[in-house]
Amino acid sequence: MGPDTLKELFGEALAQAEEEEPQVVQFVVGGQRYALPVHWVQEVVAWPEHITPIPQAPTWLAGLMTLRRETIPVVLLARLFELECADQPACVLVLQAGGRRLGLGVDQVHEVRSLPPDALEQPPASLQQESTYEEIVAVCRVEGERLLSLLDLRRLLRRIALDEAAAWGYDAVSEEEKAASPEEAETEGQSFLFFRLGTEVFGVSIDYVQEIVEPPETYTVVPQAPPAIVGVVNLRGGVLPVVDLRQQLGFPVTERTPQQRIVVLLADEQPTGFIVDAVIEVCEVPESALQPAARPAEAASPLRDQVIHLADRGQIVQLLQPEQLLAQVRIPAHSLATAV
Repeated sequence: MGPDTLKELFGEALAQAEEEEPQVVQFVVGGQRYALPVHWVQEVVAWPEHITPIPQAPTWLAGLMTLRRETIPVVLLARLFELECADQPACVLVLQAGGRRLGLGVDQVHEVRSLPPDALEQPPASLQQESTYEEIVAVCRVEGERLLSLLDLRRLLRRIALDEAAAWGYDAVSEEEKAASPEEAETEGQSFLFFRLGTEVFGVSIDYVQEIVEPPETYTVVPQAPPAIVGVVNLRGGVLPVVDLRQQLGFPVTERTPQQRIVVLLADEQPTGFIVDAVIEVCEVPESALQPAARPAEAASPLRDQVIHLADRGQIVQLLQPEQLLAQVRIPAHSLATAV
């Protein structure tokens, strides 16, 4: 894959990375794995309870969703690619390019990961000859086995004629539906990653999230490490300490499950991974939703001194402070060197 194509796909994110690898959001549709450059993905939300259908729209256009009083067309990628799919996707990738927003219904958001540019290859001839898959601009083998297809959002927008879809959308959604959202459209917000530990939902600012990966089968034990650290793993040539967030926050330790992920946080030069039970979504939250944690002074913790009140969902999300998390589990440099 040529450098010009990479620059077009990853834009300034690639130019600024220099020695770093460009990041992508990896997701699953119809049993197939796809990815989009992370700078096109604004947030990830659960499949909405209500989508306004559009008369005479193509079958791949599910309809229109309202997100913070903005109307967004939602495309079913499985139908667009003519894949077998579930009746209803699990979540929506909210994308933006060229000043337009688009929702992409997918079965599962798998992880955020870095891709070595030299691992990307031209799509197989069979895909290049199929107009159904013209959005696939590169492929690579993830972990040596699974085929990952990299999509170009701009090609996708051209194919679905977003201008026409948006025109349908703004006519189809009533002012009453738009007004039903309690959040103000003009309110500036912050993006947070929401994840689950047991039945409780936590959040961290997306600014600290470097990537999200699957847990490995084994870890290398680190001498003299804090109890919550399960060990270190090799992440593309670098040493990544991994923390059991359940143990750090005082939750009962459980067996590994397929939904578990490692959320890699970076607040200084050393990234650290935190095992969570499941990643839920990336959500943009208005400043007004951030509130002090309501708990007795003796139970207050600098780890959880704020909450996110999602009034439209009737949900409280506990906000974690990454600097405090990392300060509690920092590993001495000589211990890391011993584990390598």
